[in-house]
Amino acid sequence: MLLIPSLKHTTKKLGINSLPTASVLYLSLQAYRGDMEPLVDVGSYVRKFEPLAKATGTFASTLHAPVSGTILEIATTAEGTFMVLENDYQEVALTTTPPTLSNFSVKELRQLLTNFGIEGAGGSRFPTQLKYNINEGSIHTLLFNGVECEPYLSADVVLMMEKTKELLQAAQLLQRYVKANDLIFVIERQQKALFKKLTDTAALLNLSIQICQVPDTYPQGGELQVIRSATGKILKKGELPLSHGILLNNVGTLYAIYKALFQGIPFVERLVTVSGNNEIKMGNYWMHIGTPISHILTHLAPSQNIEMYTTILDGAMMGQEVRSRNMGIHKGSGGVLLLDKWRKDTQNCIRCGDCINTCPQGLMPLEFLKPTNDKATLLNLHLDTCISCGACDYICPSHLPLMETILKGKKLLQS
Repeated sequence: MLLIPSLKHTTKKLGINSLPTASVLYLSLQAYRGDMEPLVDVGSYVRKFEPLAKATGTFASTLHAPVSGTILEIATTAEGTFMVLENDYQEVALTTTPPTLSNFSVKELRQLLTNFGIEGAGGSRFPTQLKYNINEGSIHTLLFNGVECEPYLSADVVLMMEKTKELLQAAQLLQRYVKANDLIFVIERQQKALFKKLTDTAALLNLSIQICQVPDTYPQGGELQVIRSATGKILKKGELPLSHGILLNNVGTLYAIYKALFQGIPFVERLVTVSGNNEIKMGNYWMHIGTPISHILTHLAPSQNIEMYTTILDGAMMGQEVRSRNMGIHKGSGGVLLLDKWRKDTQNCIRCGDCINTCPQGLMPLEFLKPTNDKATLLNLHLDTCISCGACDYICPSHLPLMETILKGKKLLQS
């Protein structure tokens, strides 16, 4: 585990801010596996909250219009395929009606989650409806992950501080439907004010919750690490928490569930941390899904020569460098970072073992540097259990391209 310096302590104090709506939105058609099929044609006028695209089958989900306007094109960039929506600023919206909460089954809950486009907001974008594919009485523990261990990111902490009642109401409803005994929120130890806010609000709602406090280290917020800290159970990579009676959601996902079930509003916006160097207007901003990076930087880094910096979507450790600034944020985007470019001079491996000691999965990352096109070799090294946290790459004193080779190996395993 690592303690990584960043500006998180600054942005978590800034609360929630708003950002002007972009004139053009780039809505990713990428689903958890594969692409979504458009439900509207290029040139169509769409209303706010209208379904625009859908993934069917096991990983079913839905994409909705965050604003009203016209579909200009389906564009393909280096980052994927996007539906381009021109905003007419009229806010012509479908009438939204929350479902009746007293009389639907878990099966109907899954369909509601699909229809409202609820996906993992912690980064994975795993369709939330799949997590609720459960048998009655099979879940004893509902976990909500508020451990935002990525450097710079603070959106989840701020969301829990400012939307505490809403999050607990949604958690209470889900507990009722899955009939879980234990309701546990997992947060970092440093969040003392949040601990008190959760405790006091739960008491007002007459809701019994547990709060598990974990070390302020990276990657403590990973699914396997959170489950181990909160329940003591050690799951293997690929092993489903459901098989152990555990159901885990990120708190951003939980808030999207609140909006859907209590207000009838689909997942069309999320809270995003904007941070990086001291010139940018740091903070946590409500943003429509599809807001392009160029729009964010224009408003929050207007004086920057942004070509001098690296733009990262999501976290500094597990996020991706943005190559096209027309790329829009998606439902799993927790941050937009503008960071100084860093040139690393690669040296020879000194066999220090730092990568091994740091790996939360107990792997030997230096072994992945050896050239191989043999899947069996990579499986013997347990590459399939790597969670791609980047801790080994960060700690390496020789600046070896560990994550680069790991991702190449993972791509080989998927082929």
